[in-house]
Amino acid sequence: TANALFYGNVDLGADLDASMDAIRYMHLKDKGGERTVWDFPALGKGWLGFPLVFDKLAKAGNDCPFSIEIEFTQEGPSSLEEVHQAVQDSADYLRKLGFVL
Repeated sequence: TANALFYGNVDLGADLDASMDAIRYMHLKDKGGERTVWDFPALGKGWLGFPLVFDKLAKAGNDCPFSIEIEFTQEGPSSLEEVHQAVQDSADYLRKLGFVL
């Protein structure tokens, strides 16, 4: 689902709560497909729960910087245009969640 809170035995919400004071930077990468499939699409195109992450950061007053990573599938992007579109899609997703870029 688009709001995945668990990944295997990891409870994303609990882990964020437990480590919030130590978070100074985040590297964001979404996950598509099954757990064992190499599929890392643009932010918002996979099933990780980024709204939960951003909500917890905001509530804690943690405005750490973050970067994004898009790896596509194991074959990689088909063209430079696909890379540009994935970056644009990620930026649009972040804006939709209230970020100013």
